Amino acid sequence: MTKKNDEKKDALKTEAVKELANKLLTGIGLTGYEIVVEEDNDTETVMVKITLSQPGLLIGFRGKTLSALQLILNYMVNNGSESWQRVIVDVNGYREEQKDRLSSLALDAAAKVKETQSPVCLPPMSSYERRLIHILLADDPQIDTTSEGEGEERKVVVKLKNNNEA
Repeated sequence: MTKKNDEKKDALKTEAVKELANKLLTGIGLTGYEIVVEEDNDTETVMVKITLSQPGLLIGFRGKTLSALQLILNYMVNNGSESWQRVIVDVNGYREEQKDRLSSLALDAAAKVKETQSPVCLPPMSSYERRLIHILLADDPQIDTTSEGEGEERKVVVKLKNNNEA
C-alpha cells in the first residue's frame, strides 16, 4: 500500500471512531462536548480526546467512569474486527495529568527502593495505571516491577532486580 492509501485508511478509521464516540456520548445524554480523534501509528493506538465544561461527569472518582467509558468504546470499535485496535479516551487532559502523576510516583518508588534496598508496594491501581508504571520503569537496569493481588486490590510492587538475572 502506498503512503497516500495509508493516510486515507487512517482518516477513515479515525472518522469511524469519532462517530462511535459521538454515538456513545449522545446515548448517555451528554451535550456540549468536542471530540478530536488522533491515531498514533508508533503505538498503534487511537486517542479520543473529549473536551467539555464539566469533565468530572466523564472522569468520575479516580477515573473509574473514564475507564468504563474507554472499555465500552473499545468494544464498540472492535466489535466484529479480526484484530484489536487499542482506543484510549482522554477528557480535558486527564490522562496526561494522570501520566505525570504516575511518572512521579514510579520514579519516587524506584529511588526509595534503591536507597532502602527494600521493595515498595504502590497503592491499588487500574490495569491502565499499572501498565504505565511498568512501562515507565522498564528501562531502569536496577529495578523490576510486578503486579500482585486480585481485582481492584491489584497493585504494582517495585523492587531491585535480582543480580543473578544480569
